[in-house]
Amino acid sequence: MGANCAPNRLGRPKVLNKLSSMARAKRLCGELRRKDTLLCGEHCKARKCRLYEPCELGTCVEAAVKKIFFKLLPFVLASLLSACSSRFPVLQSVYVSPVDIGISFTHLFSGTYYFALSPDGKTINRGEHCGEQIDLQTGSVYQYPYHNYTNLTVSKQIRFCVINDVGEWSPDGRYLAITENEYDAATNRVHDRIRIIDTKDHTILAVPGERFWMWSPFNTGTYVGRDESEKGILGVYNMYHPDRFLPLDGSVQYDFTHETDVGGNGEYLWSKRLDLPIAELTPLRSGSAHNMVWSNLVILSFFDPSLRGTRKYQKVLIDSPTSHVVGAIFDPTGEYVLVGEWICAYTDAEHCSDAGFGPPVLDGITDSVFTLIRWRTGEKSELFRLSSVDAENIVASGDLYWSADRSTIVLGRINASLVVLKVRYP
Repeated sequence: MGANCAPNRLGRPKVLNKLSSMARAKRLCGELRRKDTLLCGEHCKARKCRLYEPCELGTCVEAAVKKIFFKLLPFVLASLLSACSSRFPVLQSVYVSPVDIGISFTHLFSGTYYFALSPDGKTINRGEHCGEQIDLQTGSVYQYPYHNYTNLTVSKQIRFCVINDVGEWSPDGRYLAITENEYDAATNRVHDRIRIIDTKDHTILAVPGERFWMWSPFNTGTYVGRDESEKGILGVYNMYHPDRFLPLDGSVQYDFTHETDVGGNGEYLWSKRLDLPIAELTPLRSGSAHNMVWSNLVILSFFDPSLRGTRKYQKVLIDSPTSHVVGAIFDPTGEYVLVGEWICAYTDAEHCSDAGFGPPVLDGITDSVFTLIRWRTGEKSELFRLSSVDAENIVASGDLYWSADRSTIVLGRINASLVVLKVRYP
């Protein structure tokens, strides 16, 4: 054979018209054969390629691809399954906090909040004057962290932070909004004034509105409160533009299913495009007057709940006969709903119920389970059960909090301390 083989850039043999020596030919062909062996594996070895007749590259590659494909197939399938499960936030760790805030009854969608959770999920603020800042992991308490702040309000003194509107941190952790009871001597009335505690400038600001409801999750300075009229209409303000007020009176309803860029704050869904709350989570009740259970969790288009009107809605969850919804919130991205449910050993409401005005009936509750739901698609993923950390205290109170940085979920329990979940997003 007058021609010899050597690898070109594509790894294919080419003809050498001139060969300086047989030694060089052997070296070049030996390199090719080694490359073919590395590329083709056992196939090329089985062919026992001779020095001047290396394996045909196409045949070797085809065999190698088949072999690699079947070796990688299990990993590909596992990756696909993992991608499906990672569509939900996953639990990284959990701990039982030493902080017991004295929950002795359920708050089933009452709008009552015991504390303000910091955006990083590490501390809570609660109590009169919002004067206790508590570390969730250690339980250490810092009393009256804002007592030396410069008060720029009319009252010059924060006397009481309304317990039903204990306050809320802005998403960036700079501002703590509270509701202050302020006595007006001219009218002999006590007004619920909104105050903003600025932890950067160490000041307390007066802003328009009565009874603070919530911040926008987009950190725009927008917040919801009632106006100062006799009717107390619920509306949207902005702390940077105090002259702006948009009443949420139902005159305009937005189709929340068409909003693609959303965020969540508690039970409320916000549109980033509008910077407005556009929907809320609401359960439907069933049972007798003294044995009520929550069922058929829905999302309703949002406006002032004191006003009546037809609203667009979408079902999120339908209860089974042995489970009852005790709380639900949106996550900060607005894409997921976290639902807390009691698991009941009975199918009737006599043993697992809450009348809404007294101690609940708890003797039939066997656990409390928390599930994530992608409300747009209905996909579900169980996140956590209280029995996994404490077999005795398994009754959820309905108090749910999700930190603005998305890292932390805090769960309330009846007659027990708080449970803290750390989660990771896909």
